Amino acid sequence: MKSDLLFNCYKILLSVYNGGARAGRALYDNGGDKEAAIVYGVLERDVTLDYIVGKLVSKSPKPKVTVLLKLGIFLYRYSDMPQYAAADQTVELAKKAGLAGVSGFINAVVRASGGVDTEAIADGELYLSVKYSVPLFYVRKLAEYPQGAEAVLRARPQKLTHIRRNARLISEQDFDAAAAGYLKSPAGFYADADFLSRYGKDSRFIVQSEGSVAVAYACADRLAPERVLDACAAPGGKAVYISERYPDSQITAWDIHLHRVALTEKYAAACGASNIRAEVRDASADAPEYHEAFDLALCDVPCTGSGVAYSKPDIFLNMTEDGLRNLAQIQSAILSAVAKYVKRGGVLVYSTCSLIPDENEGVADAFIAAHPEYAYEPLDTFYPEYADNAGKITFFPVEGGREGFFAARFRKL
Repeated sequence: MKSDLLFNCYKILLSVYNGGARAGRALYDNGGDKEAAIVYGVLERDVTLDYIVGKLVSKSPKPKVTVLLKLGIFLYRYSDMPQYAAADQTVELAKKAGLAGVSGFINAVVRASGGVDTEAIADGELYLSVKYSVPLFYVRKLAEYPQGAEAVLRARPQKLTHIRRNARLISEQDFDAAAAGYLKSPAGFYADADFLSRYGKDSRFIVQSEGSVAVAYACADRLAPERVLDACAAPGGKAVYISERYPDSQITAWDIHLHRVALTEKYAAACGASNIRAEVRDASADAPEYHEAFDLALCDVPCTGSGVAYSKPDIFLNMTEDGLRNLAQIQSAILSAVAKYVKRGGVLVYSTCSLIPDENEGVADAFIAAHPEYAYEPLDTFYPEYADNAGKITFFPVEGGREGFFAARFRKL
């Protein structure tokens, strides 16, 4: 493996771990497929690598050294590179990174990492945390579900790109013909790199995760709504889907950041969704001019993103229990504010791309307790196993299929 490739991986990882960069953006700006395989490989095993380093080092190394150790241990234990080469190349990388003074220490730790037995952890929760490389508190949160934490963690969803049909631009028959040979989902199909290279900018084929489409589908109402609000809309996928289902509706799409509103406008225009108006607005702040203005409102709130961490493994890097509590407060504030904007008899949908009960059922149940003018209502779904739901659905990750999402539906009485 070329040293410049590994050095590039090191710089990208350094920007993620110490610079707060998003892995996807850092790779887009500075890497390629080979870097992505290594960078994501390290990030996917971050908790495991932390555990191994902790077993071998009594004092936490400096940040740059820690990144080098994680990269080296990943190459040594989890890549196809011969172990002797992984250790040697990590040492050379340390020298290239200006850390020659600790190259001997790095060499010793990387070589010793092969002797750390992660299968021998006696504590069941810690074992799952290390095995699946997720925070310990996340394991404890997942344990609240009837199937238990490991059943949720074990599933490995698709890493291919999910495509749905743009009903405005392509017939169902032509879409099915294009999807021939690909893995189907109730909402579309999973495309590979070859399909994306041919049709990646073709507006007939919309890139949208299966779970995201399922949440937008859950917004369906018995009567076509005249006015719809997507309170946390950017980049606009759910608003565009709703606009296709209800082409005669007026859809208002909010985001707190101007540049994200611009993303929604651009996305809607590319998909031919002319019935969407995007606005800069803080969804948690009361706007009296919108009280009882909408027939349907969607709150796809900011969340931990734990449900989609399989495809975005850096999500877990900064996830904390304090951060979770703060998010739940923001989520509740948004839901309570938007509840005022729904007409009597209208529908309010709350959703996250999380699997943590605190920001899913916890927020939804607290909302119902505090708002007697609302009641849970069963929601539409692509998935027959959820046909008898009581107004709340957790879309758990599926092996070879979708990642995780949550949705709750309320009717204003």
